[in-house]
Amino acid sequence: MRQLTYRGWRRLRDGTLIAEASVREPRRVAVLATLALQDVWQLVHPAFLRDPSTAPKEPVAPAAPAIEETVQVDDPDQLRDLIAAFLSSVMGAEVKPAGGSIELPVIEGIRSWVRVGLSGPTVECFARLVPLSDRHLLWQIVGHLGERWRGFSLYLSGGYLCAQREIECAAFHPDNLRNGLREWQHFLADGGRGIIDRVVAESSATGFVDESAIPERLRDVITQSKTRVLSSSDVADLCSRDTNLILEYLRICDHQLVAWTERATDSMSQRARGDVRDRFLEAGTWRLTGDLLRSALRLTVIQNQRRRQGPIRPDKS
Repeated sequence: MRQLTYRGWRRLRDGTLIAEASVREPRRVAVLATLALQDVWQLVHPAFLRDPSTAPKEPVAPAAPAIEETVQVDDPDQLRDLIAAFLSSVMGAEVKPAGGSIELPVIEGIRSWVRVGLSGPTVECFARLVPLSDRHLLWQIVGHLGERWRGFSLYLSGGYLCAQREIECAAFHPDNLRNGLREWQHFLADGGRGIIDRVVAESSATGFVDESAIPERLRDVITQSKTRVLSSSDVADLCSRDTNLILEYLRICDHQLVAWTERATDSMSQRARGDVRDRFLEAGTWRLTGDLLRSALRLTVIQNQRRRQGPIRPDKS
């Protein structure tokens, strides 16, 4: 008590000790309090009275961004490992190449992959856009790509119109790949979607009936549905229980249904009875196949949701 009084503290009637200072001397109160704690309670500083778990954290300066180094690529395996490591860090999960390719996130319903190029140290982004075998239509579409999509190429493969872009990676740097993939995603969302819509429109107008453009698994669904009763599970198995694949086949069925129905209608106006019957039967086949695929899609989506949720444990209460 004597020490505090000596330091300038004043005792009130109820025994409380106070330290006073004018509004112009706020630091004097702080100094008096600190000296009292040091002299009487041997506490170095008032901050040590705070509970560490509740004390506000000291502001931490943001860490400087990590400097990503450029790596000289010596062989395809090294480049493939660099791509997988980069995509793993971006997606937050380990990414492993399957058959030499890594699937990228779906953009506007379009699946695409990335792989090491065959010619030199390059990264290839590629996608199957839409079934097509008409080279004349392909050249028309290529002509309309113009300067906007410079560096992107279109080609036919396995009855599909495919898109591709090469990213030069002789000296690999994450920013180079990051920018290249960003441009690729922009192309799929805008250019790729527009190309698909144009092919669909052209195919509906001319009759989308080229058998070579129909995927093999979809042909299996059609063939087997004509010889036996297919359940939703059967169709899902034929489509590898892949929702993106089923959606792709559904688009084909819808396009074929429209094309055959329009051709049948045209035959009616021309009074070609034989053609009318055959074309309506073909349209019916595509309608039935579409119904089977929709049932398979519902089943696959439900099963995937249940698989993600895990087994339901019985309530013990």
